Amino acid sequence: MPDKIAPKAYRNMKEGYGLWKEGYVKRPLSNQMCKLQSCCSWFSFYLINRYQQTTVLGATSKQLPVTSGVPQGSILGPLLFLLYENHLSNAVTSSSIPTFADDTKIFKTINSISDAAAMQYDLSKFEEGSTNVNLELN
Repeated sequence: MPDKIAPKAYRNMKEGYGLWKEGYVKRPLSNQMCKLQSCCSWFSFYLINRYQQTTVLGATSKQLPVTSGVPQGSILGPLLFLLYENHLSNAVTSSSIPTFADDTKIFKTINSISDAAAMQYDLSKFEEGSTNVNLELN
């Protein structure tokens, strides 16, 4: 039996682009990339105060506000998602956390009960941070 084990937890964000809420957008932008107020304002206007309507068989619905998500198919969508969810890795303090797009792997070599407890703490903080910004985990 090996002396060490390295358990892994795989996390995938559920529909990351569609779950953003307006109130969650400004904090990650201002913390990570918007050192210039004009830049932060531009991204905020890009993501909030949007409306949509649908036309079916010549009948058009009234415009309704879009209160979550980013414009689908946009070039900026993947970048904005990475900025939005990037802070979650800061919650993980003792485990390794490689991330690719919306897929995250959290792992740690376990040599003792305290290592296992530290990994569990990291998993709990990661899940808590995800919930706080409305990113559901699969």
